[in-house]
Formats: sequence, C-alpha cells, structure tokens
Amino acid sequence: FPDIEFILGDSHDPEVLERATQFAPYDLLFIDGDHSTEGARMDYDMYAPLVRSGGIVAFHDYNYHHVRAAIDSIDLPKEIIMHKPTTFAIAIIRK
Repeated sequence: FPDIEFILGDSHDPEVLERATQFAPYDLLFIDGDHSTEGARMDYDMYAPLVRSGGIVAFHDYNYHHVRAAIDSIDLPKEIIMHKPTTFAIAIIRK
C-alpha cells in the first residue's frame, strides 16, 4: 500500500505526533488509541487537525463507554458502524 502510512506508538507521545505530521494532510485517519474519555478526546484534538477538510477521522472501539463519551462530545456529524454491540464499533467523523 504505497499511499498508506502506519504509525504505531503511544498517540500522546510528541514523537508519534511529529511523525504523523510529516505525512499530513490525511484523507482518512484511523485511531485505535487511548480508551479513557480524556485520552480519546485528546487523540481527536491532537490528530484531527492533520486531516484535510472533508476528510474522515475514524475511531475504533466506539462501543467502549469512555471512548463513546469522548466522541459524542465532538460537535460534528458522525456515522457509527456496529459490527456487534458486544465486540467493536467504529465511529466515523467527517471534518
């Protein structure tokens, strides 16, 4: 996948953010990060600016209560894709 960049690491680590910044702007950003309310919201606040206008920020594990709370606090239209409510869900936010 020549146009896909996988960046692994702690999403709150400044070095990870710096690496992600090098490849911006993104059409799609998929975050499977911190599962606390504060951490998931911080993931959005740190990385959403790297996504172009009209692009997508997708969060894994929307079915986790704390992740859901963080995503629901973002005042943008969302689409929720549920595989099974007890396994995982993906929240898609279009910027």
